[in-house]
Amino acid sequence: MLLANEASGFGRNLPTYRFENADVIVSLGADFLGTWLNPIEQASGYAKGRKIDEKNPKMSKHYHFEGFLSMTGSNADERFAHRPSQTGAVALALLAAVGGGVTAPALDAKLSAGIAKAAADLKAAGARGLVVSGSNDVNIQTLVNAINGAIGAYGSTIDFSRPSNTSKAVDKDFADLLVQMEGGQVGAILIHGANPVYDYFDGARFANALKKVNTSVSFSERMDETTQLVKYILPTHHYLESWGDAEPKGGIVSFIQPTINPLFKTRAYQDSLLKWSGNATEYHDYHKEFWTAKLGGEIAFLDALKTGVIENAAATGGSYSGGLLLPLRLRYLQHLPAGKMNWLYIEI
Repeated sequence: MLLANEASGFGRNLPTYRFENADVIVSLGADFLGTWLNPIEQASGYAKGRKIDEKNPKMSKHYHFEGFLSMTGSNADERFAHRPSQTGAVALALLAAVGGGVTAPALDAKLSAGIAKAAADLKAAGARGLVVSGSNDVNIQTLVNAINGAIGAYGSTIDFSRPSNTSKAVDKDFADLLVQMEGGQVGAILIHGANPVYDYFDGARFANALKKVNTSVSFSERMDETTQLVKYILPTHHYLESWGDAEPKGGIVSFIQPTINPLFKTRAYQDSLLKWSGNATEYHDYHKEFWTAKLGGEIAFLDALKTGVIENAAATGGSYSGGLLLPLRLRYLQHLPAGKMNWLYIEI
């Protein structure tokens, strides 16, 4: 999705999906009520569109195309099953049906009829239509972007003014990192909040590649599968012992505040990064100074801590550029020439 959105002119971002604004929802295997992206927020918006009363007698229509039964599919008004390998063909057929200027592939009669019906409702809904896909194939996601562009969903049911920051990773970047580690091109690796030996589908490969990195550091607070293989363990504070901030969505900042003093001999990983970069400021002071200056004074900072969240005005969203044929601009991990120290920082 990130690469497809970048190719379509939105930058490498994920949008906020406004299910509450949608009169017609078409999902191509996206379990948006269960596991896909931000199911709690999406379920809330979906529920608003499905609730009817005397003032709002109209309910959103939900079409679902998928290769296996999901929780979201079981809630659809009309569900169409197909082989997982047909997901791309379904997306292409839907684009053709909404007038996307492409040729529809041959599909069985029942599936074709479902696509035609969903496309007719999408065209009637226009900007109040929404198409989502759970595929991890950039080509399929590019087709989905074209469908949403054709019906005018951007700026209505798809909001790039509040990009979601909860998922920023691209699989290829990690695959490139592994190749570089195996080739001895990574001099040091710092790992925080990640356990790739356990979580990555080929964890044994990462474990072997880690042996070829001269300096490996884990900030984990527990002895997990990756931490036990690194050369240095510098356990960071537990989140209940930590200061910090997070921006789950563009312009919305949440503050992390400790509720207890550190129980063990741990150190915030930000303190380590500051010291190694030559900055003697402790992270607590660095964090306070940064936000005091940004918010315009200590009183404003204390008010922000009390509120817990800062919400700024939404940024202006991009517009769809119709980039079906736009080349993908892939970000390759850069490394220094052999023999030079190269720092790579992984955080999930």
